[in-house]
Amino acid sequence: MASWHSIPLEITYEVLGWAAFFSWTIGFYPQVILNYRRKSVVGLNFNFVVLNLTKHSSYLIYNATLYFSKAVQRQYFEEYGLGQMIPVAANDVAFSTHAVLSDGISLVPNCNL
Repeated sequence: MASWHSIPLEITYEVLGWAAFFSWTIGFYPQVILNYRRKSVVGLNFNFVVLNLTKHSSYLIYNATLYFSKAVQRQYFEEYGLGQMIPVAANDVAFSTHAVLSDGISLVPNCNL
């Protein structure tokens, strides 16, 4: 795997990555809290939630596969060279996992079971 060749750059990358994770993650909670307090999902479009879930599920598959699969990483290095870094970090996997779960939580009350 490629090296950063710079400890300060690696630290900056990690800090900014997790800061972005927390910033984007916070954005899911106002809608969930509002739905819970109102005991209603009026105004939350079902199509929006389904499309968001589809988008985040696709992003999770991409992130998890590239982050965890040695076979996919090998293909990545064959295509782009061993000197390249995998463009997915742990915070990317964490965000996409959280996004899918949050979308699922938003979707359940939208379903008239």
